[in-house]
Amino acid sequence: MHALHPDLLLRRATRALLALVPALGAAAAASAQESAPESGAQVEGEAEFVTRNFAIPDARAVQADWNAAEEHADAGRWVEAAAIWQRFLEENGASVLAGELRADARGAQSQQLVHRGAAQAARERLLQMPRAARDAYRARHAAAARAALSAALESRDEGALARLALKHPLCDEAVQAWRALGDLARERGDHERATDAWSRALALESPSGRGPRSVLEWTREGDDAVGEGARARAAQSIAWLRARQTGLDPRRGAALVGDGQAVGPTPSPESGRSPGNGAIDA
Repeated sequence: MHALHPDLLLRRATRALLALVPALGAAAAASAQESAPESGAQVEGEAEFVTRNFAIPDARAVQADWNAAEEHADAGRWVEAAAIWQRFLEENGASVLAGELRADARGAQSQQLVHRGAAQAARERLLQMPRAARDAYRARHAAAARAALSAALESRDEGALARLALKHPLCDEAVQAWRALGDLARERGDHERATDAWSRALALESPSGRGPRSVLEWTREGDDAVGEGARARAAQSIAWLRARQTGLDPRRGAALVGDGQAVGPTPSPESGRSPGNGAIDA
């Protein structure tokens, strides 16, 4: 038998391998399909990975606007400063200012930079303006605040009331909005939110910018209160705080509407009817 030439052997081997490629590819595909997890299933040992879209506000632009407002305030240009701070309330709810080291209530310095929310900081600066500037702010925004309050009370829209109170903190309507929010929370038996909202309303009227939070502070507020509604809110806040201290729920009583007049016992959630009818008389 004659030996085959090496080149001939190489050509035959190459043709044999090429003939096997389709079969090998099909087998590999079938094996991958059998071993692959179902759509959405998590492979054992593999952490779930979820992609979420988010946006980071331009911190430098926010800080530049804030610095511009402070420059206007330093120069006594309160109208211009207030316009920038108001824009923070309306447009930059998620924005933060540049970080700074701050001291807590006990005077301890923070170990890391603290970033204040731009909207909250702007709200504080508006409340700190001189009286003439605050009066000018009220005159500029009173009509819009009045219309927003009327619509929110008519529909008993708690979200709209909260937005109004936060958007126009210097307007009288903001005080009425917080008070109405407290009344609505009290009607449904949410004593904690009611007390918090009433405290926020009083904070806007207080020279210190702080509302009552403790039993003692609410007691003083009740002693100085003018009107049955104010005294009733103070009394119910005291009852709630004392009950919370003892781990008991205060007894649900008459619902408050606007000036604090009772409209009968607060209905239970099972009754299927909402307390009061029509708009709240704020």
